[in-house]
Amino acid sequence: TGRMKWSRGIYDIFDRSPEEGIISMKELKAYTSLEDLYILQSSATDCLVNDIPCDVTVTLLRKDSNNKYIRIVAELKDNDKGKGIISGAVIDITDQLNTNVALKKVSTQYELAVQGGEIGMWELDLKTFEANYNRMWHEMLGYSRDEIEFTGDFFFSLLHPDDKHLPMQALEDYQSGKVKKFDIHIRMLCKEGTYK
Repeated sequence: TGRMKWSRGIYDIFDRSPEEGIISMKELKAYTSLEDLYILQSSATDCLVNDIPCDVTVTLLRKDSNNKYIRIVAELKDNDKGKGIISGAVIDITDQLNTNVALKKVSTQYELAVQGGEIGMWELDLKTFEANYNRMWHEMLGYSRDEIEFTGDFFFSLLHPDDKHLPMQALEDYQSGKVKKFDIHIRMLCKEGTYK
């Protein structure tokens, strides 16, 4: 029949009141780009005719330029293809996408700072004891990437004998809450046999 029912949440996403009624597919042209409208129509057809679940993300265009990004997930409610009912949800993912964009920007700035500052970085998974080192870390010590092992054991094998206890003590202090971060000075064995 082409009839639709909306929950209160969908009205809120579209900034409409229930008194204003549901937006028809024709009226949707005012809220989305032609490309997004095509995606919606194709996905709805696939869902209804071919029983393919719908999962699309589209942009809701707003007059104040504060566009919303919504995810629409739906599926055929019964198996009567072409005559069934599509049931689904509309989710406002604007904050999530904006957060992802902001995190990516911060991550890029961080990577540029690390590269420009010639900072050696490492990560250690405390459960698996797998390690990761950036390029500058092993270059400072004179090793090529092929000469290092990505394990905590390799890291500890390069420590000066008098410094081997320092990282573990710092880690214990951090995990117990004695310190919020740790800053330690350790000597590490370079490829040519000296310590830095």
